[in-house]
Amino acid sequence: MATAGNGIFTNNAGTVSGANGGVTEFHDTATAGNGTFTNNGATVSGAQGGLTNFKDTSTAASATVTNNGGTASGAGGGRTHFSNTSTAGNGTFTNNGATVSGATEGQMNFFDTSTAGNATVT
Repeated sequence: MATAGNGIFTNNAGTVSGANGGVTEFHDTATAGNGTFTNNGATVSGAQGGLTNFKDTSTAASATVTNNGGTASGAGGGRTHFSNTSTAGNGTFTNNGATVSGATEGQMNFFDTSTAGNATVT
């Protein structure tokens, strides 16, 4: 099984309008282990924030994830997505708000039959 172990990961936002941010993805039975993940919000209108994506039956395990909001009007926030039957496990998640009007907040989204598990979310 693939694992992020105790790694530290930063997904930065796109830097121009229309640009996507960096992405870290977990597929199949992969686990984020005890990793630390930061998804930064964009600083430019029209740019997307960083993303950590869990698919299939992957798990955040005991990871710590911070999703930061955008810092310019129209800027996307950092995001964590769970889809298929993935789970947030025992992870700790912090979703920070946008710093200006019109920017998107840090987000944690669940799709399909994914679950929050025993996660702590603030």
